Amino acid sequence: MPYRTQALLQDWMDQFRADGREIHGHVALQDGSDGRDTGLVIVRLVNATTEMFMQPVAPGEQRWEITLQARPHDSVITPDQLDELSVELQLAADLCRFLQEKSAEHDREAARERRPSGGS
Repeated sequence: MPYRTQALLQDWMDQFRADGREIHGHVALQDGSDGRDTGLVIVRLVNATTEMFMQPVAPGEQRWEITLQARPHDSVITPDQLDELSVELQLAADLCRFLQEKSAEHDREAARERRPSGGS
């Protein structure tokens, strides 16, 4: 079962940013239940008082989920600030989709490498 390490996720974040999509986030080291480095993508919203993190739904899973952390208090914002927040949220959704696509690609490559080659 392929894992997405901190280094691999950082590479994917760098690729996402290389396309000109700047997002306020980083990849943290996360220990999986078996002690392996599974990586965790943390995104800080500039226009809200919360952070979110992204990770596969389960180890080895191609689908990703986003967790919005609870805020300590209500947020009161203007319509313009809400517009800015919606742009940030769309960018976060785009990043999560990108990570899902990269995970699927990563899994396909790992499966090809595990297949026995046609011997001669």
